[in-house]
Order: sequence, then structure tokens, then C-alpha cells
Amino acid sequence: MNGNRRSTVIPIREEIRLYRWWLRYHDVRAFVTSWLPLPAFVVYRVLIFLYTFGWLVAVGLQSTDRFIIYLTVQSFLLLNLSLLFQAMLTVAYATLYYSRSEKLQSLFPIQADDIEISYGQDRIRWYVKVSWILHTTVSVLAVGVAFFLLGISVLSFVCEQ
Repeated sequence: MNGNRRSTVIPIREEIRLYRWWLRYHDVRAFVTSWLPLPAFVVYRVLIFLYTFGWLVAVGLQSTDRFIIYLTVQSFLLLNLSLLFQAMLTVAYATLYYSRSEKLQSLFPIQADDIEISYGQDRIRWYVKVSWILHTTVSVLAVGVAFFLLGISVLSFVCEQ
């Protein structure tokens, strides 16, 4: 191996340092853009939120009991909250992107040409971090609820036999 090359592998000790555990990221566009064109992505995020919110309202109106106590409904409510945050952030970013307003630029400090940022530099605001936490929580909760309900249904099937 060539001794002049710098290694890109981060040692384990450096990887598990406390400062790496915080919610820090250098580019806010990772949370508010997609491979889709920006107007299409805004419409997509808003429609997905409206669709899931419509289902939540429909279930709430059709339910005669206290449907909010169910774990699936609570996780779906968190999903709606996460989708609301994501839709609002995407709409705000698109508004900034197309208007270039100075007041809106304080919401997202990243400029379109601002790509070269050093690793570990925190460039996202608290509301993007809230969206990040909600998205992560909902993703983990969905898998947990699915396995929990699958386990209960398998257990009830086994007990019936």
C-alpha cells in the first residue's frame, strides 16, 4: 500500500465520540429536496400529508369508542405530525428558493451555491431537527408496532389451536 495516501477510514474511537451523537448536519437541502423537481416535491409532500390527515379524520369520525387510545392510531398521529413538519419545511424552502426574500433566507441559511462545507459543521435550525427527530421516531415506531401486532396475532392464533 502506498504510504503517501491518506486513509478515509475513520477509527472506531473517533466514530463514537460524544460530539458525533448530536443532530448536526451541514446541508439543510437533504431534508427539504428530492430527485423530483422542487414544485413537484412540494405538491407530493402536501398531498401525502393531506391524504394521511384525511384518513385520520375519517377514522376519528367513524369511531364510536375512544380510538385515540390504540397504539396504531397514536403512531399514525405521530406520522401525521411528522408529515406536517416535512410539508411545512418543504413549502418554506420552495418559497425561499423562488422568492429570494432576505427575511426568508434567515430560515434556511444555506445558499444555492453553498456546497463546500466542512464535515461536522451544524447548518440546520431547530425546526429541521424537530422534523428529523419526528421522522426517525415514526420510522422506528412503525416497525415496532408492526412486529408487536404481528406477535399478538400469531400468539392469539397459536392459543386458539
